[in-house]
Amino acid sequence: MVKIKSKSEIGINHLANQDCVYVKINKDSNLNFFAGVADGIGGLDHGELASKESLEKIYKLLDQKFNNTDIKIKDINSLIKKAIQETNKHIIKIANKKQTEIGTTLTFVVSIKNMIFFGHVGDTSIYAKYESHDNKISLSKLTIDHNLNNRPNVLSKYIGMKNLKNTQIQKLNLVDCKQLILMSDGITGFIDDNNILNTLNSKINDVPKKLIELSKKNDSYDDMSIIVITLN
Repeated sequence: MVKIKSKSEIGINHLANQDCVYVKINKDSNLNFFAGVADGIGGLDHGELASKESLEKIYKLLDQKFNNTDIKIKDINSLIKKAIQETNKHIIKIANKKQTEIGTTLTFVVSIKNMIFFGHVGDTSIYAKYESHDNKISLSKLTIDHNLNNRPNVLSKYIGMKNLKNTQIQKLNLVDCKQLILMSDGITGFIDDNNILNTLNSKINDVPKKLIELSKKNDSYDDMSIIVITLN
């Protein structure tokens, strides 16, 4: 069984935590586990609502789609893509009701019939820690940041935007993969790969708090969220 630990903490001088983490483990389901991080867009209204709603919606959709005993492996990517698009429409519908624009990043890992996929929109990140048979340890960033080239702090893709296309969906190669780490940019913007690898040597229960504390020590002012998944 996987071990999953998470933590989310409000940024300095923020009135609300616009990040959200969401974890579900299902023993008797095609959807074995789900873990997601969303970061509400600070420049828009209701960031905390957007992040929470997007994670709850995407999990509900995936749980419905994959609790079908006839699901075919070749259809999984397209079903995840449809779930992301439906979640996007859900957030736009909320925005229209409130007569404003809201948005969020959305990055998640989902285990389906013991295969692991991820879906990604925005600049929240997924890292994988690998350990080979000869004990070589490495860290790899799996996600692509969806930011404008000349404005790295401005998202080019997010949940809640019209005409959302080309989201990142991928099946993971689990050979030698020991851990997956999901982090919002309140953490990744203030630490480097060595910080992450060194901290992952700690007990899994301690990793989220330690990486958040290190980010704050390095002057992170943003909301900070992390999920650490240790694989069997």
